[in-house]
Amino acid sequence: MKNSVRFAHAHAAEIEHIIESHKFHDPQLIDYDDPKYELTLLISPVNRPSLADMGAIMNEFEDRWNVKVMLVTPQALSPADRELVRPLRVT
Repeated sequence: MKNSVRFAHAHAAEIEHIIESHKFHDPQLIDYDDPKYELTLLISPVNRPSLADMGAIMNEFEDRWNVKVMLVTPQALSPADRELVRPLRVT
């Protein structure tokens, strides 16, 4: 299991709280390797969030955990990449 997946599972409740406090919900992992980011999350918008909301989420991850996160919305996720989506919480 990748470190990013372990991190996300260990901090799932906190991640959900951060995402939900910035007009998004239902964070899910995307198993995507980008050397610029430690974590990639699929987040669904609620109540018309702005790019500033996304920036606030990214900043909070960096400030709290020193983790660079890439955020992707369902509209931006290609059909080919949908198979890379995983649940944030382990059941």
